Parts: sequence; C-alpha cells; structure tokens
Amino acid sequence: MSPSDEIDSYITELASAVDFDRVGFCPAADLEVNPLVREACAADRCQQYGRNWVCPPACASLDDYSEQFAARERVAVVQTVGVLEDEYDFEGMMAADKLHNQRFLALVEKLRLEHPDDDRFIFLAAGACTICPQCTYPEEPCRFPKKALVSMEASGLVVSEVCEKAALPYYDGPGTVTYSACVVY
Repeated sequence: MSPSDEIDSYITELASAVDFDRVGFCPAADLEVNPLVREACAADRCQQYGRNWVCPPACASLDDYSEQFAARERVAVVQTVGVLEDEYDFEGMMAADKLHNQRFLALVEKLRLEHPDDDRFIFLAAGACTICPQCTYPEEPCRFPKKALVSMEASGLVVSEVCEKAALPYYDGPGTVTYSACVVY
C-alpha cells in the first residue's frame, strides 16, 4: 500500500467515525482555481465578503491557493446529505448545514490532534467559517486563526467540479441537499 493509499484509508476511517455520508478522493493536481468563483464571492450572496477573516478579500490570494494545491498530492471530499420535506424546507437545509459543519470540525480536530506538527493538510469547509458567532474582521485579529476554516469557494474551487473529480455527486435529487468540504494533503 502506497503512503497516499494509507492516508486515504485513514481519512476514510475518520470520516466514517464522524458519520459523513460519503467520502471520495482525487489527485490534488485535478484542483483548478477559478477566478470566476472569487467574482461570485465579491457579489456577496452569502453576506460574508469583507466580513470574515477567511473570506475574500481577507483570505489568501488565488495564486497562493494554486501554489498550495500544487504542493499537495491528494484531495479527500466529504459529504453530508440532508433529506428535506420539500424544496422550500429552509430549516432542513440549515439543519443539514449545521450537521455537516459539526462533522467537518470533528474530522479537522481529529486530524490536527493526531498530527499536531503536520502542516500538509489544507482544510476547506462548506461556506464561511462559523466558529465565532460574529467574526472580528476587520477591527480585531481572528480569535482562532489555527481553527478558522476557509471555504472551498474562497480558495477559488468550483465545488461541483471537485465533487465530480472525486467521483461523488454534487446533487442528490429532489428533496435533498448535499454539503461538501475537503481536505487537501
């Protein structure tokens, strides 16, 4: 078993232990940073642009992310699939989002705890960092810079493309919502 196969297996075990619905893998070389995603961030649909330390314009540049991804070998994509009462079930969507974020934070904490000095892992969440109820940006420094999580979108990734490359569905059909996050290593 190659070292990357061992890490893939290890991350699969951790993802299962925190109850992710699915995990998929692809080479880090498959990640394509897309400037159009940052333009969508600037449109401020999620209301975090210029309001969060790990969102644009405060987060790293797209060139920085490209370099970081190029220096890694693999990507693990983890997913949570929520079942909705109907297509307007906003509460169900938010519950699935909260569950996904809890699972991802648990996965991140396990990896950081078991590999405290390993800086190869890049953790990319689904959406803006939610560790603090109110981000301190830009008035004060981030309260938890070692815990704050950048979103896949803030790093310039098109989530649907990353899912496809990891052989995972991006959409599970009517009555569902799927949240994705990834670990690049």
